[in-house]
Formats: sequence, structure tokens, C-alpha cells
Amino acid sequence: MSEFSGMAMERLEAEICLSAAHLAAAECRWLLMIGEFDRRGGAQSWGALSTAHWLNWRCGLALGAARERVRVCVG
Repeated sequence: MSEFSGMAMERLEAEICLSAAHLAAAECRWLLMIGEFDRRGGAQSWGALSTAHWLNWRCGLALGAARERVRVCVG
């Protein structure tokens, strides 16, 4: 039994929307940090080929997904 099974449907819907807003805000902040990291050449200080490679290594993102995040940040 999950912690949500007894929750009223209206409350569950509100929690889903609130969580989506929190996730979007956190992803925006994360992307801004990635852009700054890239501008500062952070990946090179670790010996990584690029910020995308660093994200792949340090954050476990697939390389294609990491490249897309960097493209969004610096594009």
C-alpha cells in the first residue's frame, strides 16, 4: 500500500502538479549551473573532453542526453 492510496483524488492531482512545478524549477537551476560550468571550462579541469562527457561521467547521463543539455545551456 503506497502513501498515496488513501489520498483524496483532488489532493493527489494537486500534489502531482506541485511536484511538476518543483521539478521544472530544479531543472532550470541545474541547466543554468551547467551553462556556467561550461563557460568556466570546468570539464577540462577534470580532464574530460567536454561538459557533455563530464555530465556522462559524473552525473550518469547518456552522452546524447548530456550533449542536448549543454546545447540548451550554451546554444
